[in-house]
Amino acid sequence: MNVVTLVDESESGPQKGVQGSEATSDWVIKAKFTLSLIRVCTLHAVMEPELLSFHKTLTNADVKRNFELSNKALYLPASNGVLIVRDVDGIPYRFRAPKRRSGRRSLTQDWKAFAVAKELKVVQKIRMYRLGHGNEYVMEVRVQLFGKVIGWPRL
Repeated sequence: MNVVTLVDESESGPQKGVQGSEATSDWVIKAKFTLSLIRVCTLHAVMEPELLSFHKTLTNADVKRNFELSNKALYLPASNGVLIVRDVDGIPYRFRAPKRRSGRRSLTQDWKAFAVAKELKVVQKIRMYRLGHGNEYVMEVRVQLFGKVIGWPRL
């Protein structure tokens, strides 16, 4: 059973929590909408498979210019397709992944802005996952403390 405490934050400032029959219909509607939104987001997250596209240790060229992709990278768009990488705040970054004459690919377009915004550094390890069957992706960076891996937070 879900229990929701509704709080009146009207012009007079925060008030004591209101429950049960004292709750107005506006509060009930907002609470139902919020719970529905949480349910939809949770369901979407559970149903949306994350497929590892690649992992890599960043080089100086990756951080300063374009990000060189391995030929083993999976789930990439067609030859000059666009990848949309969303950060933890939901901000989209558009990367292109053109094929060079050598057959190798690199991430261009918003990559430099992404690297600067996320303060990426040489020798950091990153992973990129494709979400579902589209062209949206997320990236993670390995965090170490005293030589021990303590996590892979989303960028």
